[in-house]
Amino acid sequence: MLAREILCGLLFLTITSASVCRGDDFYVDALNGSDQTGDGSASSPWRTITHSLAQIGPGDLTTEHTLHVRPGVYDSSIGEVFPLRPGIHVSLQATSASSETLIRGDTGKDVLLFDKRIKDGKEQRVSGIQISGGLNGVVWSLVFTGVSSPLTLTNTTITKCSKAGVYLPPNTGFSPILVDGCKVSENGTGFLAKATLFAHFVDIFNSELTDNLSDGFYLLGDGYMQSSWEVNSTKISRNGGAGILLKSDHRSAMSGTLVNSTISHNARGGFEGRSYPRCYYIPYYGYRCYSGQIGPGRVHNNTIYGNGPPGGMTGNNPSYVDAASVSSIIWGNSPIDVGPGFQHAPYSNIETGGAFGSGTIHLPPDFVDGPGGDLRLRRTSPCIDLGAPFPSSYVPPTDIEGETRILDGGSGVARIDMGSDEFATFVAPTSPPVKGSPFQLFTQAPPAEEGLAVVVLFSGGKSTGSGIPLPGSGGRTVDLESDSIFGLGVGLLPLLQATIQGGQGVTTPVTIPAGLPFTGDVFYAGVSIDLAAGQYVSITPTHSFTVQ
Repeated sequence: MLAREILCGLLFLTITSASVCRGDDFYVDALNGSDQTGDGSASSPWRTITHSLAQIGPGDLTTEHTLHVRPGVYDSSIGEVFPLRPGIHVSLQATSASSETLIRGDTGKDVLLFDKRIKDGKEQRVSGIQISGGLNGVVWSLVFTGVSSPLTLTNTTITKCSKAGVYLPPNTGFSPILVDGCKVSENGTGFLAKATLFAHFVDIFNSELTDNLSDGFYLLGDGYMQSSWEVNSTKISRNGGAGILLKSDHRSAMSGTLVNSTISHNARGGFEGRSYPRCYYIPYYGYRCYSGQIGPGRVHNNTIYGNGPPGGMTGNNPSYVDAASVSSIIWGNSPIDVGPGFQHAPYSNIETGGAFGSGTIHLPPDFVDGPGGDLRLRRTSPCIDLGAPFPSSYVPPTDIEGETRILDGGSGVARIDMGSDEFATFVAPTSPPVKGSPFQLFTQAPPAEEGLAVVVLFSGGKSTGSGIPLPGSGGRTVDLESDSIFGLGVGLLPLLQATIQGGQGVTTPVTIPAGLPFTGDVFYAGVSIDLAAGQYVSITPTHSFTVQ
């Protein structure tokens, strides 16, 4: 080992352009690093990503390397040469927030280009970095040589790229990619994938594809293979083209999942599928025509609102483009909400298009501010507790805002809501309450409407009293022997009232007084809203917890 380290040191000193020999973790620092004297260690980082990748080398099929990118601006002014081309199994990881770590590309050139031959299935990652400018932000141009390697983009912001934020070119083989927790905005197209001879496998989770000049997500199939895709808990809004555009011809097919997502205010449609035939002359058989199949397959708990022509969910050929929308809200799209092939919509709220199915309704969804883009449900929404009684396993345990679902929104039954937002009224301790000991109480409240969203705790002890004030209630008081906001009867003592922001989860420290007879007793928690001074309305069932 010592001989190897000495040899590597001598090689680095004598041949600075050679690849380094040590370690799997390297460091680059645009502000304090040096390409002349640095060795890529944490204490002596390089300055440019270009130099770092050259030193790390093309990589190999057995070792995964990580380049830790420290805060700063990495562009041509410090010597970056684009496109940056990480080697095999080389990942880029920011050491702090993406807003502090920026790779700024050159006009007409890709910023990050992954185009190495991969065959053993190891992952490559880009995490926590902001990418701006250039032709395409991230290009995943994998050359198929066997089992492919996934590319994972996490907590990354990609903006102001003239062609696409993320681009998968044609004729690349079996290219799995995961986009998780990313913001892709103000590009030509947000996510652009073209599958020709081979297939693409695309997963977009917990992300935002917004304000792009053309489409938010565009997948083109033109070949013999089936591409698969999933969009989950993602916001696709205000794009100049379609929110999601799928095109398929020849014999290609697309199977996908759209779940827990919001597609709104896109200029050229919310979700659109287009299938086109392609005809060939085959000797002895004559002309034969084939059309691509687009079947999203699983469409659950989405909100598709306020999109322009051709409408909310539409397709050009219902024989090849179709899907059932379950527990979704498709409303306010122009000129139609669901077109042929998308009319089966059980437990959904659809305005126009002749939708049908068990549990389908046609009532204004009552968003907080639909035209303004706030698509959370008000407490008066008809969509609360009316989603599918047995929701799909594809629906995650949280809504698009990361808040808990499935909840009882006031009907007395915990049932999933229609759309991507769960009407959040939830109160629970994060640990069992113990007399005289502090514990954490977690609350979620719906969007504040006319007044304040508040949480009020009561104990079920035998204390009595009258005229006990409720802080922040405009002078409202409670008489313990005769009055209760939640109608729990007599013997109620307020422990805590905390004003909380609507729609936000809050963890509040609470201490049960040691001097009160609570052991083995219960306390109650609930969320109410102050519609006007002294006019409270309960918006969640009261929860009871036994004190230890």
